[in-house]
Amino acid sequence: AASKVLIDEDDPEAGYLHIRVGFHSGPVVSNVIGSLNPRYGLFGDSVNTASRMESLSLSDRIQCSEVTAKILKEQAPELPLRKRGKVAVKGKGNMVTYWVGDKSTARLVPKFNTQPMVNFAGDIV
Repeated sequence: AASKVLIDEDDPEAGYLHIRVGFHSGPVVSNVIGSLNPRYGLFGDSVNTASRMESLSLSDRIQCSEVTAKILKEQAPELPLRKRGKVAVKGKGNMVTYWVGDKSTARLVPKFNTQPMVNFAGDIV
């Protein structure tokens, strides 16, 4: 669905939004941090693994860990899962991961320029 969202509705030539998604299931610890400017924090190895699933995913794809794939097979058997295979995950070694979604969402897209379009001052680059 994200790939059908325009980056800029006033300029359709800018193209469509492309995201990558990754997730993992496991124990975490959470807490509100700070009193002046409170923020919600989520901590634990599962958070780090989920972050790795996202960073090692591909554009327009959803990747999950094997632990999560087993949960999805039990709780959402209608959801298509396809084994990606072993992926080298920093701090974890090789992990078996899965693609979530049907083949229409499992297409590879060309690499795009990864440079930010806006700098920290808010100027368009």
